[in-house]
Amino acid sequence: MTDIEKRVALAEFAGWRFQFEIPGGTWTREVDRETKLVATSCWVRPGSPPWETERLPRYTDDLNRVQDLISLLRDKDILLYREYALYLGVILTRFNVSPERESYHPIETCDATASMRCDAIGHVLNLW
Repeated sequence: MTDIEKRVALAEFAGWRFQFEIPGGTWTREVDRETKLVATSCWVRPGSPPWETERLPRYTDDLNRVQDLISLLRDKDILLYREYALYLGVILTRFNVSPERESYHPIETCDATASMRCDAIGHVLNLW
């Protein structure tokens, strides 16, 4: 799954809506997956009015944005949150034992990158 596909899946989990403006009105009906992947500036934040479109959040690059997802996951389902924490540990273990990491100190959970955290969330929620 590409980075943009991950961003779309995570944004939809977080409640973001795809809103496409067309001449003469707003197009709110369901669009195909490819349109969502290309039109990254046509997203509406949860709770915002439909005319306030924003760029698709860069969850895989931004720890602040991914922390919003983690908080949402914890608030929605504490058991899924715990499963996320366990799976993040699995990702870090795989990363730390990879051959190219042998000469470095292992990283801990607090050092996990935004991309690693997104992969753990996506796995737990079966988004990819």
